[in-house]
Amino acid sequence: MRTVPTIHREAGYGFRFRANDGSAPPHVYVEGNGGRAKFCLPDAGLVRTEGYNRRQLATLQVIVAKNADDWLRRWHDFFD
Repeated sequence: MRTVPTIHREAGYGFRFRANDGSAPPHVYVEGNGGRAKFCLPDAGLVRTEGYNRRQLATLQVIVAKNADDWLRRWHDFFD
């Protein structure tokens, strides 16, 4: 199985794909600063979260939205 390194780091958060998720719709996982979350690409919609407050989630959504086009391209490059 291929592993995927962290694709982005910002504000203490790491953003990554998981190598076994290629059959699912595009998404990114976030970990750091006491929590974790999953966001859909390209719309930056929150799928689930654990440990983040509303302010952290708002920050994460901005980061995901800002990078969504690049990350979606990288998703397809990796899984297609």
